[in-house]
Amino acid sequence: QARVLAERLRQQVVASAPAPNTGHGNGATISIGIAQARQGDRDAQSLVARADRALYQAKAMGRNRVEADLGVDPLVTGLRAPPHADVA
Repeated sequence: QARVLAERLRQQVVASAPAPNTGHGNGATISIGIAQARQGDRDAQSLVARADRALYQAKAMGRNRVEADLGVDPLVTGLRAPPHADVA
């Protein structure tokens, strides 16, 4: 659900910011990194560090995208998900 919300936010930012001299979208972009809490997290800092790595992954992959580190042992769902899943 966080990936879906992050992607919606990304699309709204791009659509709402006109590019200089054109009046069309893409004047602004946004890169978002998200992570899901998992049982192995020592503290909130572990979660923030994984979200930060996902953000830098998004920037390294060309910016204006969402990257997610949902871990292999999500605390909330108990389901497996690949790290750095790309939504864009």
